[in-house]
Amino acid sequence: MTGKWIAGMCLFIFSSAIAHSATILVPDDVMSDYQTFVDGRDVGRIFHFDGKASRRDVVEVVLVIQALLEGGYKDQIRLRSSPDYARTFRELAAGNASLGGTTVWKRDAERLKPSVAVSDAIVRPGEFMVGVYTCKEELLSQNTLPALKDLRVVSNRQWTVDWQTLQAMGFSKLDSVDNWISMVKMLCLGRADITLAPFPAGKQLSIEVAEYRLYPIEGIQVELLGSRHYPISRTSKDYAVVSRALTRGLRILRRERRLERAYRESGFFNAVVEDWSVVNHVLSKERGASGAPPTP
Repeated sequence: MTGKWIAGMCLFIFSSAIAHSATILVPDDVMSDYQTFVDGRDVGRIFHFDGKASRRDVVEVVLVIQALLEGGYKDQIRLRSSPDYARTFRELAAGNASLGGTTVWKRDAERLKPSVAVSDAIVRPGEFMVGVYTCKEELLSQNTLPALKDLRVVSNRQWTVDWQTLQAMGFSKLDSVDNWISMVKMLCLGRADITLAPFPAGKQLSIEVAEYRLYPIEGIQVELLGSRHYPISRTSKDYAVVSRALTRGLRILRRERRLERAYRESGFFNAVVEDWSVVNHVLSKERGASGAPPTP
């Protein structure tokens, strides 16, 4: 680990005269929680990933910085907010930033070849499990797919894997909004019933967002199919240096099992839900038995 000290939203304060820096795009809501989680600490020396504001995408920002440092990146590193998933891809394709600070689905990044490349897989196929979350207490017992199908679902059409998974599961009342906070508001203001969300750390599986709280429908989870990677701009001037350092560093983190530990301690890999039924696996088996095509 290098001795470089990194903390806070702006990792370094520097003038536009500095020629070389890795600019990492971070979604607005993640940036806020990242600041809370880091709380002034040296990012390169964070080895425990639980605590206040910890969640999958927050620890991914920490991990991508650590990977660059472990991989030998010597220039400045800075974070910049991005309003949504689509804007991140546009900025990377245009070469206005070096890489994304949270992972994306491989199939989404591949649509922007050759402008956008991807890192090694961070979340591998079969590892991305999410809960079915709601604000409504009366829905908490509806833990079978038939009971859920007539409910109103909110997600983001830009999140193609989430969207396609919901469609494949038979949901027809789908509403799309651009960001996570808007989804939570829709649920808790009664304009939607359920959404998909990663589980938080610990045994308490509810999610608090601002003044709102979401609860998981117990006993069920959903697998999102595919692998997730950090997106890297091929058109940025520092592509070769950033890509090489990131690849080297991520392999070090994987070998040290730091990636696995971060996902486990942040709750993304949560032992509490290991035995919960994967409802789209059940659906695939039912379709296979009936001769219908399996879930894509």
